[in-house]
Amino acid sequence: MRDLEQMQDASSNSYGSSSQIDMDGTAKEMSVYFVVFFLLLALSIILSNALHNKQWLPEAAILILVGALGSCIIYLFQPNVLDDASDPEQDAQNAVDGLLYFAPNFFFTVLLPPIIFNSGYHVNGRLWVRYFDAILLYSLLGTAASICAIAGILYAIVQAGLVNFQPTTWELLAFASLITSTDPVSTLAVFREKKVDCHVFYLVFGESVLNDGVCIVLFDAFSHMVRAGGHEGDGNVFLELLVEFVIKFAGSYLLGFASGMISALILKYTNLRRHRMLELSFYLLVMYWPFFVAEAVGLSSIVTILFTGISARHYASKNLSAESDEHSKLVFKVISHVCEAIIFLQVGLSLFGLQFLNRGNFPWRFTAWTFLACLIGRGCSIFPMTALINLRLYLRRRLDCRAICGYANPDACDEEEGGIESYYAAMADA
Repeated sequence: MRDLEQMQDASSNSYGSSSQIDMDGTAKEMSVYFVVFFLLLALSIILSNALHNKQWLPEAAILILVGALGSCIIYLFQPNVLDDASDPEQDAQNAVDGLLYFAPNFFFTVLLPPIIFNSGYHVNGRLWVRYFDAILLYSLLGTAASICAIAGILYAIVQAGLVNFQPTTWELLAFASLITSTDPVSTLAVFREKKVDCHVFYLVFGESVLNDGVCIVLFDAFSHMVRAGGHEGDGNVFLELLVEFVIKFAGSYLLGFASGMISALILKYTNLRRHRMLELSFYLLVMYWPFFVAEAVGLSSIVTILFTGISARHYASKNLSAESDEHSKLVFKVISHVCEAIIFLQVGLSLFGLQFLNRGNFPWRFTAWTFLACLIGRGCSIFPMTALINLRLYLRRRLDCRAICGYANPDACDEEEGGIESYYAAMADA
């Protein structure tokens, strides 16, 4: 009996020692990971500052290039790093593998919310309202047109036998809705760096954020049809899509504005102004908790956090002290900028972490055709919608001019308008 107890004690001590060794090894690997990553991030910031006034490259491009260079060096010194890369989550435990692995969950749950929130917090309300109808047209009809165009082109390619597998129509529609969802981070970062016209900025920003809700709804619906074999509910599928989209978009919109107003009420009645640090700490939580609430209830988290930023700026910021209001603007911008820098650096680092570099089964032909379909689909979503907006603008200005002129001289209205102006130029003068 005593021998058994001694064996158990020895076993437990051995297990504890082994666990301690594993924990120490993991901590060491994480330390190496963060040291290398932050050194590359610091190098990117220094290079961005050195090249800031030369206008050679935007900061996003510098971050990607530095990351790609670091990825190349790591890959050359560790040529067999991906030989056993069957489980990315397991590989990320290793410092080298972790540097070459882009974690999508970390991107969507940690890095993306502050960027979208900051964009909504500093949005120009006047320009947002002015372009909201055009933004809705691009993000609703434009996104639907892009999905249909991409799925149609890929269906024709599959039927022509240009690829070596046969996806169904519903699978192609689900795939098209997945890749049609646009990421505004890189585009808006370049726009801000180059100081692109603010009217174009808000059109691109609004479309790229709101089309996320459309793509989520359509992807869920098409995925359901794929699982059902394409037969369940075929007759009512479009009505179901419409109802689901209205519920999700309206729910995300209301949740975002409600989050900002709830934060305003808490700040108003808890009197956190007496403790500036606590006041600002609470205000920073608004960047995240509406995002996770939307994820938990199945709404569009990106749309929710965008309208949370707009609502917080209009309602909650009025209940902050003057110092906390100014500090929060700076803190939101700094956090957003750091998150963008981490994203672009990680994109560059993940270049040599792509699994297909060491394998020959990557579907290059389907990828090339998909890239072409995306370009055509994007054109189908932009040019027809812009033509409709320009036509509406032309008719509205013509009717306004006729009302002012009293239908006395219609030709004078045409001369005054100078034809169908572009949407941006006409709205800039409004």
